[in-house]
Amino acid sequence: MEFLKSVFLSILTLLLVVSCSDKKESNPLSAKNSPPSLEIIGFVSETLTFIENSKYAFEFKVTDKEDNSLTVSAKSNDSSGVVEMQGTSSEGIYNANYTPFRKGQHIIEITVSDGLEKVNGNLTVNFIENNALLIIIPDNNIKNGDQIVFDGSRSSDVSGTIKKYYWFLESAGNRTLLQVGESNTFNYTVHARVGTNQAGLMVEDLAGNLSDTSWVAFEVDNQEPIADFEYATDFLKITITKNNSTDFDPFDEVEYRWLINDIEQTDARNKNTPFFSLESAGDVSLKLQVLDKNGGMNEQEENISVQGGQPNAVLNVPNSTTNGRSLILDGSGSNAPGNVAITKYYFYLLDNGQQLLSSGSNQTFTFTEKLPVGNHEFGLIVENANSLKSNMAKEDVEYRNTDPLANFELDAEIKKIVVTSNTSSDIDPGDQLTYNWFVNGEIKSTDQAPQFDLAAGDYIITLRVSDSYGGDSEKVVAIGVPGEPIAEFVFPASADSFAAHNDENIILDASNSEGGYLGGGIEKYMWYVKHPTGEIINLGETSTSQHTINTEYPVGVNQIGLKVTNNVGYETDFTWKNLTIENTAPIAKYTYKISAAKFQIIIDSNTSSDLDFGDTISYKWFLNYSYLPEFDDQPTPTFNINPGYEYTLKLRVVDNHGAFHEKQYQFWVLDD
Repeated sequence: MEFLKSVFLSILTLLLVVSCSDKKESNPLSAKNSPPSLEIIGFVSETLTFIENSKYAFEFKVTDKEDNSLTVSAKSNDSSGVVEMQGTSSEGIYNANYTPFRKGQHIIEITVSDGLEKVNGNLTVNFIENNALLIIIPDNNIKNGDQIVFDGSRSSDVSGTIKKYYWFLESAGNRTLLQVGESNTFNYTVHARVGTNQAGLMVEDLAGNLSDTSWVAFEVDNQEPIADFEYATDFLKITITKNNSTDFDPFDEVEYRWLINDIEQTDARNKNTPFFSLESAGDVSLKLQVLDKNGGMNEQEENISVQGGQPNAVLNVPNSTTNGRSLILDGSGSNAPGNVAITKYYFYLLDNGQQLLSSGSNQTFTFTEKLPVGNHEFGLIVENANSLKSNMAKEDVEYRNTDPLANFELDAEIKKIVVTSNTSSDIDPGDQLTYNWFVNGEIKSTDQAPQFDLAAGDYIITLRVSDSYGGDSEKVVAIGVPGEPIAEFVFPASADSFAAHNDENIILDASNSEGGYLGGGIEKYMWYVKHPTGEIINLGETSTSQHTINTEYPVGVNQIGLKVTNNVGYETDFTWKNLTIENTAPIAKYTYKISAAKFQIIIDSNTSSDLDFGDTISYKWFLNYSYLPEFDDQPTPTFNINPGYEYTLKLRVVDNHGAFHEKQYQFWVLDD
């Protein structure tokens, strides 16, 4: 039978109660008896959907340390409920079924007895109807634009599985299906009429059966509208250029009221972007009140100065300058009609539009930005105490060319010079630079950062940098080019190759190595060995030309390598010379003993070895001069024998190069 999945209802709580208490009967043997143990595992859930005439499985576990004969029983507190289980006299896990005949709470009592003592346990379960159940989180202080959760997780269905959830909204008399899906929750961004609305949930099972719709009312609180406008002034006139006022609540209607100095301008009521003509200049208060039909109100107030009379901007600048010098923009000659004070100066760079450089009460501005060679236009607007601005005054300034600056860094390597950085520059923006490199007066490259391949020696490097307007400059550097150091060494007796066995000390002599031109002395000698497999191992560094190595290398032709580094950091490639490691035969060594019954020779230990690095050895056993292939490569075999005879036992140890060594014992095994 397919068991139903659990369903959780908001009006029910966890009701699993397991209580195990010992009830001891009077028996003189009970003092030595350990009571049985009862562990209740339970149903698949503490709350189950009720289906008439259905069986619901539950489990419990019984154990008894004394291995007594057990009596296990279970019954329901509901006389109509039926408990079924198999096996009632042994320990283990019991798989039982319960058939309820009504909804509600049921308690199943389980009793375990070993004949001496009893243990009881109660299992409580609730059986409920199927339905759709909806809750809203949060359930108050809800506004349009908020995100709330419609939660249907406590809905249930008698089939055991809810396939679909249908989410509804009823607002302003309109019912809308918001979403259909498999999730038991729905995140809803509120968009509903202010006041009482309803959320609804209907569920569908696998068979396509639909539940009734569960409706939950929720209140959407009114939000005040937002008053927001922009304006412009022009000689006794205020124009509303933009009205950004809004109301977040859908279906709300708003009303606009415009007030000047707190007096409503009734001819402008509910107009979006009106304009207002004033009879005289002065400071006025302009206010917009936005009211919605639910009693919310918001307002914006602006204090505006409306004046007449335009000031005159006068800009004085030098005819020309160069980058790197300060340019003074002078607006001190500006004036305003009627001796009205000029309170603000706006300085601009007019290349490619208007770039505001400065605004404030200072009559002058010091311009330090770098500009391309050529003519550039600057501008000035002034504003008087009545907030009236002048027209733009414009003046040209010529920016003359400045010579570039040649600068670079070099690094001398073996038989070459490398330009590591070229930081030549031109203070004039947009100038294109060209580079001419000379080695001992002869042009060698026009690259920005070239490399020169040269013989060892001393050189003069010159860089000439030119800009696109004919300006140029040079930098000259003297530098020496070093020669290559040389790594050279010999084996004992000045040999270029050598043969040895493992575990020998060999003196390597690198006194013929050289530091190279400008290299000075050799700072370190780096020694390596390359095995026949190609693996290279670092043997260490020395500051002197002699180095002693101890051979522990694979049999065959190895190579000893040397690199040297001089005292200016130049390092050679490898110099390799052959070192042949000759094979050394392995050593056979073992001990034996005779078994107590004298029918076996037991190899007690095998300490055979091979001196050569990386060699492998194999074992061949001979008994009474007969080769026993079945014991190949067994280091410590056991041989079956008969007592009363003389035996000869021999071990031959062979390395992977074919060399071998033997160890032989002769002895009697007496028959007692």
